[in-house]
Amino acid sequence: TDGSVNPRMIRAPLVSLASFGARRLSSPTSPGVADLCDAHVGDARTLQRSLTSMPEVQVLGFAPPLAFRDYGGRSRFSGRIATVACAESNPHVRALLSSPGNGRVLVVDGGGSTRAALLGDMIAELAVSNGWSGIIIHGACRDAAALKQMPIGVKALGTHPCKSHKEAPGELNVTVSFGGITFHPNAWLAADEDGIIVAGDELRL
Repeated sequence: TDGSVNPRMIRAPLVSLASFGARRLSSPTSPGVADLCDAHVGDARTLQRSLTSMPEVQVLGFAPPLAFRDYGGRSRFSGRIATVACAESNPHVRALLSSPGNGRVLVVDGGGSTRAALLGDMIAELAVSNGWSGIIIHGACRDAAALKQMPIGVKALGTHPCKSHKEAPGELNVTVSFGGITFHPNAWLAADEDGIIVAGDELRL
């Protein structure tokens, strides 16, 4: 198959925010990005040489003009990558997060637009229920107060209270790029407060 998900698929039952509040949002066992950089990339003087010898390893810091912020209850997460490319339209985001996550991370390339939210509390609840580790949105989210109570990582460029439209849903499981980083489906990433590191296979300390 081409890995696509039917947007009309049966959705998983929503989990109440009250149940999230009863949990402790403990830090998962994902390694720190700075520690992984020390182990696999090196310092600033060796960065380019390291990336040449290990071209599948890429690093993204959080600084203007691409300053991601944490909105989920967990700031540190890791997993295999799934992708959606869309322009202010989120049916594929909902459909994919309605399917089993198996600890994966969804990377959503919304073109950097912050004119509408590609993720809100209801879709984030689906992601938690289906076992997704985190969501990275090159765009905006909403329901920030609710997202902060959920045991999932959510990083986005900002918030917007208006929801996205449902036309032109975009593409599923395609290679996307932003911030000088390329995200391939089934590659691996780790993210925390410092940044994101992407590799072809899981990096360990």
